[in-house]
Amino acid sequence: MLDRKLADAFILCSAMAALVAGTATLFLSLTKTYGFNLWNLLDVVLFWGLGFGVVKRSRICAVVLFLYNIANRVDMWTRSRDIWLTLGPIALLFLALYLLGAVGTFMYHNLKRS
Repeated sequence: MLDRKLADAFILCSAMAALVAGTATLFLSLTKTYGFNLWNLLDVVLFWGLGFGVVKRSRICAVVLFLYNIANRVDMWTRSRDIWLTLGPIALLFLALYLLGAVGTFMYHNLKRS
């Protein structure tokens, strides 16, 4: 049954995934694995900001977060040509969590309206 608790769980999963992704990017940037630069810092801010927007139940932020992850995957593929890095289990898990966040925000607003 689609209810408010399920929508909130989807939203929380997506927001936590964005927090983990932003924190991991920051950590990898500071340890010189990715190299500290403005683009990586912008990546961190985008993940955290969009995650905050998902917590606030913004449908736009949830959809942008999902699409931003897809764009990151395409960028990784064009740079590395490594299928495991681009579409490995962790990447697919994050993609699914962001999709659940988008579904959860739409569910929330649909249930709020009715």
